[in-house]
Amino acid sequence: MKKMERRKFLQVMGAAALVGAAGALTGCGPVPGPEQNKGDGSVSLASLDAFTGHLEWNNGVEPEDVSGNSYSKAVNYMVCAFSNGSEWDFLKSYTSNGYGYGFAEYRVSKKYKKLTMKLAPHKLMNKDGNAYIKVYADDKLVATSEFVKKKSSVIDFEANIADAEYIKLEVYVHTGNSIGEGPDGNDGALIMADAKLWS
Repeated sequence: MKKMERRKFLQVMGAAALVGAAGALTGCGPVPGPEQNKGDGSVSLASLDAFTGHLEWNNGVEPEDVSGNSYSKAVNYMVCAFSNGSEWDFLKSYTSNGYGYGFAEYRVSKKYKKLTMKLAPHKLMNKDGNAYIKVYADDKLVATSEFVKKKSSVIDFEANIADAEYIKLEVYVHTGNSIGEGPDGNDGALIMADAKLWS
C-alpha cells in the first residue's frame, strides 16, 4: 500500500511540475507589449514617464504612412496632428508661426548616449503639409529633424544625448491656417516610431 501511495504522490508531483513548466513556457508573466525593449539593447522612450508635458505613445490611430506602410508593430509609435476640435486630439497648442505644438520631458539620468526614431508622413498628411521635431538635452538644442512632407521617405533621426540628466522632445505639425478656420490643404500629420534610447 505504501508503494502505491508513493507512486500516486510522484504522479501528482510530476503533473504539477509539467503544469508549472507549461505555464513558464507560455509566458504566464506579463506579455511584452509594443513599447517594450525588443532585445537590441535599447530602451523604449515610451517606457519612461514624462515629468513635464505629454505626448501619447501608441495613441490608437493607425500609424500608416502615405506609401501604405504600417508602424503598428514598431517598439512604439505616435501619430501627431493638430486637433481643431476633432478626434485628432494630439497637439492642442499653437505656436505663433502656424504650427500645432506638443512636448514631453523625460529624466534619463545620464544613462543614455543617443535617441533614435523613424519619422514618416502619415497617410492624412495634406499636399503642402509638413512637420518636424526638436530634441533638447538639459535645455540645450541638440538635434532638429528635417521637414517631413507628404512626399518624404522615412527619415532615420538621431540625437546625441550623452551625459544628459533629462531630455525634451518637441513636435511641430503645420496647421496651415489661423486658429479655428479649419483645414486648408496645408495640414501636417506625422508618424514617430521606434523611439529608442541607447546606452
